Amino acid sequence: MMYRWHTYIVHNNFGGYGLPKASSNGQEVNPFKYGGKELSSDLSLSYYDFEARMQLPALGIFQRPDPKAGEFPSINTYSYCAGDPINKIDRNGMEWNIIEDIINKKIHLQISGVLINSSTQNIDLEKFANTIKNQLEKVYTFSNEDISVSMDAYIRVVTNIKDVKYTDHVFNIVDVVNPQKKTAIASTKGLGGLGIKLGTDLVSEVLSGSNARTVAHEVGHSGGLKHTNNASDKDTNLMTQIKSLSSDVDKNDAIHLRTDQINELVNMYRSGKLNQNSPIKDKFNFQLQKDWPFVTLTHKILDL
Repeated sequence: MMYRWHTYIVHNNFGGYGLPKASSNGQEVNPFKYGGKELSSDLSLSYYDFEARMQLPALGIFQRPDPKAGEFPSINTYSYCAGDPINKIDRNGMEWNIIEDIINKKIHLQISGVLINSSTQNIDLEKFANTIKNQLEKVYTFSNEDISVSMDAYIRVVTNIKDVKYTDHVFNIVDVVNPQKKTAIASTKGLGGLGIKLGTDLVSEVLSGSNARTVAHEVGHSGGLKHTNNASDKDTNLMTQIKSLSSDVDKNDAIHLRTDQINELVNMYRSGKLNQNSPIKDKFNFQLQKDWPFVTLTHKILDL
């Protein structure tokens, strides 16, 4: 018996808000279309799955109010990208990731992710998630003569890896961050990476209030920021390594960022270099059945 691969070429044309007009030379099988979101057509009603809520492309709106509507009273609670899909994107149905107001020199950052406990310690995950949310929003909200920056952080607690999406930032609590470097309390999976490991010692420090900068420092790496050793702000900059701070400096005072660092983060985002290297990997099971390879996805694994 001979098997042949069939190739289908699909051309997707979209209306203003993603309503598809698809044509192909065969059966269309790819459900991911406008904005990389999955299109469903139940009961002849087309809608996109934006995680937090569904978007109706025929109407250019979401099917229910924005869960963060209270923070944006001037925007219609059902609108998609504040009615401006040309200049803005919406990754999860709640907010877009970066909003730039160039005229008024304003940058709004948004990060979403999950918190999972892979350690042997019993930790109040909801309390910890809320604490690091508050830390991140405090550190990444500031103004100077050049720019005004703000942040919203959305961190949900998960207990099963199946509930983690491939696009999530993953804050993974572990007993040992780096077996080769016992003193490490946190690490990020490469610049722009989605995986952040947090040691149990760090968790204790954060919950006690003695460490208000390390999680924000690692998030800086996930935003593409490198370590800095600039003499002018070495003892106040968030991206200075703790070991490089002067001995008389309180590490919790070193939480500031320069304008050029925010610009670097934005440029990394624009160039598609952020949200990379998901720590979630698929584990497959390979079997041979009647001379035909049979592959099944058994489960997800956390590769950090």
